[in-house]
Amino acid sequence: MKGIDPHAFTKEGVIHSYTIDDSKTQHDPMGGILVTLYANGDFSLDVQVTLDKPLKEDGSRGPLIGEGGGWSAKLGNLVDENEKRLGDKPSAWMLMDNKVSIQQAKLRLLDAV
Repeated sequence: MKGIDPHAFTKEGVIHSYTIDDSKTQHDPMGGILVTLYANGDFSLDVQVTLDKPLKEDGSRGPLIGEGGGWSAKLGNLVDENEKRLGDKPSAWMLMDNKVSIQQAKLRLLDAV
């Protein structure tokens, strides 16, 4: 979550807590597990992430990592407004009108795992 909101879990942040929606957790046909989270108990502030244990060169599995995902425009807008209020530079993904690419989401979520 800190990959989305740099101030998450602090009084300055937008995200103060999260819950995992067990009913939406499922196997990803491309590998890994699809997980849906809700920030602050608000279903409109959702985050989707794919978790996986990538194969190592020796054929064993590595540690669990975030492989990609995204979040709702509403959550993105709240974080953007908060960053502006705090005087922070907008996050790179905000500069794209909240259209988060999988690669950008992956990079930000990897920071959060």
